[in-house]
Formats: sequence, structure tokens, C-alpha cells
Amino acid sequence: MESDTPRWVALAVVQSYNSRRKVPRSEISIPDLEACLFKASFAAAQNSASIHMPRIGYQDQADRSQWYTVERLLRKYATVFGIKIYVYYYRRSS
Repeated sequence: MESDTPRWVALAVVQSYNSRRKVPRSEISIPDLEACLFKASFAAAQNSASIHMPRIGYQDQADRSQWYTVERLLRKYATVFGIKIYVYYYRRSS
């Protein structure tokens, strides 16, 4: 079913990739993520929209601190701008 409701899509690049490294993906740049969340949250508030995203910043059971930082940022911008942010959890296939 088609809807006449406009949809907005944004891509935030907050990680680098280098195939020559043992661990090719860098950690998430929190300052870059925060700048992107600010802009997306502002736009969502202006357009009565919500933000939908996958869970990021959670590599394995050992390092959860980055996910907690991301989660605090999501909560902060949802509160400041009065929007809903939905995070989708999925399992990576091995």
C-alpha cells in the first residue's frame, strides 16, 4: 500500500574502514555521531517525524561501554527535541 506521507532518509558515517588493519572497522566517532544525531533530531522535530536506526556501538560482550555512550546520546536527543527514536536489534550471522 502506497502512502502519500513523505519519508526522509539520512546516512551518518561515523566509522572508518581500512582493509589492511587486523580489525578493519574503527570505533564509532562519538563527536561525529553526536553532530549527526543533533541534525537528524532537529529535522525530525521540525517535521513531526521519528528516527529509526540499527543498534550501533556494540561489537561483542566484552565492550559495552561504547553502546552505553550511544544510548545516552539517543536518550538525550529524544528528550531535548521531544521525538521518538527506535533502535532495532538484530543478530549478526557468523
